[in-house]
Amino acid sequence: MHTIEKSAEIWIKIHSCENKKIQTITPDGFRKLAKEFGVILNEEALFEKNY
Repeated sequence: MHTIEKSAEIWIKIHSCENKKIQTITPDGFRKLAKEFGVILNEEALFEKNY
């Protein structure tokens, strides 16, 4: 869990440097992080927001 939390923090810092600032990790962003780190993501814990 610590690895995922740290990855999310880094992801937000990197994307906040862009012109379009993103302060939220989307469900797809979490899926990509989980895949990269080889962890199983609890899909029920993701909140799908309609933008």
